Amino acid sequence: MMRQRSLAVVLTLLAALLLPVSAFAQETGPGKIAEDFPEISGMTEEPPEEEGPEEPFGDEEVSSGDPGAAASEEPTSPDSPEKEDQELTYPFSEEHVIYLNGDNDLVRPEAGLRRSEAAKIIYSLLEAPAEAEGGRFPDVPLGKWYQPYVDSLAEMGILKGYADGFHPDQSITRAEFVTILSRLFEQEEAGISFSDVPEEHWAYEAVSTCVAKGWLSGYSDGTFRPEKTITRAEAVTFINRILDRTADKARIDQNGKILQFIDLPLDHWAYYSMMEASVPHSFSYDEGSGEKKEVWGEYTPVPAQRSQGPHLQDGQLYYVGNDGYYVRNQTIGLLAFDNEGRYTTGDRNLDDRLTQIVRAQIDPASSNYDNLGRLYRYVKRNYSYLSSYYVAIGTTGWENEFAAPMLSRGKGNCYNYAALFALLARKLGYQAHAVSGELRTDFWSWDTHGWVEIVQNGVTYFCDPEFEGVYVVNHGLGWDLFMKRYGTTPTRYRIGSQYLG
Repeated sequence: MMRQRSLAVVLTLLAALLLPVSAFAQETGPGKIAEDFPEISGMTEEPPEEEGPEEPFGDEEVSSGDPGAAASEEPTSPDSPEKEDQELTYPFSEEHVIYLNGDNDLVRPEAGLRRSEAAKIIYSLLEAPAEAEGGRFPDVPLGKWYQPYVDSLAEMGILKGYADGFHPDQSITRAEFVTILSRLFEQEEAGISFSDVPEEHWAYEAVSTCVAKGWLSGYSDGTFRPEKTITRAEAVTFINRILDRTADKARIDQNGKILQFIDLPLDHWAYYSMMEASVPHSFSYDEGSGEKKEVWGEYTPVPAQRSQGPHLQDGQLYYVGNDGYYVRNQTIGLLAFDNEGRYTTGDRNLDDRLTQIVRAQIDPASSNYDNLGRLYRYVKRNYSYLSSYYVAIGTTGWENEFAAPMLSRGKGNCYNYAALFALLARKLGYQAHAVSGELRTDFWSWDTHGWVEIVQNGVTYFCDPEFEGVYVVNHGLGWDLFMKRYGTTPTRYRIGSQYLG
């Protein structure tokens, strides 16, 4: 198998990473990558023409680095020597190495691939990468997660770096990627005609070599776009294709799609490719139809990296169950979760509007409780009172019915206020529900009213956004009716004959 591959075959597979959509894709396809991202590797994939951009590598942002500086991929110090006289024989592992692990259950499929990540990818897929001491690049210090991979590939002559270092956090461009990979095979020349890769371009020889070997054809408009960033999702698909790795779609679909990363939709163009790269599995090949097809045996999805309980991500609520996996198509108390693992009211339009509010109002760096307070203040300050029909005392489950018109009109009565805040609280993972009962104060006799109850750690708290936002504010009373226990405020509540304080 791969252990016995000749150098030519190995190099052919590596270089195939650079093929554009027109040569490879049958599937097609930004985000900030963490300062230290040791667990995520990515290689590239293209969106199918009918689903994504017409151009290969999609519409990612171009690297912010100086295009001309990339010429310093040529060695500039004794620590990155030329290895022209050495035979490069670095076969891939014959195992289906898992090289996509995510960070905090995020994989950032459309983010640009960093140079440090590209180093880890190539390193992790080689059967016997070289051992190397550190100190080759001033910006690759000992102890950084990417240091062993960068230094190892530099020892093998695969990476050279820039004049002032390796630039590990910079997104890798197509030209850089071609240049790095071209060091793994014999150089050849071809008469290339890319309008943006003239003969004097620093990557001309590398691009020419890939074209000569049939590994690269560029874009339909005759360009190569050398400074265009490669995305992580694109990278994964290319790696799988050159290694003849294809997820067993039939088995995955039959058992139910795997929710491995919460920022990777189940219908994402690179979903199956990313499952192949991230789900540990045994495999065999079925060639009965004349076409080699990978068949999965046993496979075990990786448990969530986040702890048990609710987790908010980009305005969406997810929940890790007691088994360590994200809850899907289940209800946890008052919180219902759909097939994507997201909290849902059951009304997609209402879900979207609630998500927009949460994204706009919360501070991701703040505690969940502080963000709950932000949503409470948002409801009480941003809507005005409008007399409307009431809810029969003791009735439950009316949140959707009253929240939707509140969002449409920007006005509502106490039940509308309560319904909207209850649903927003649920978006943060709180067991919140709207209550229909009666309210009184020392100067207000019992009257029908709606408010919100939240049960937290076995304790019931109430929130009254309408009464505080309208009556209390208008009368300058200064009462705080957020997350209070019954009987601790000047307000009194009852549901029928049940007095709550």
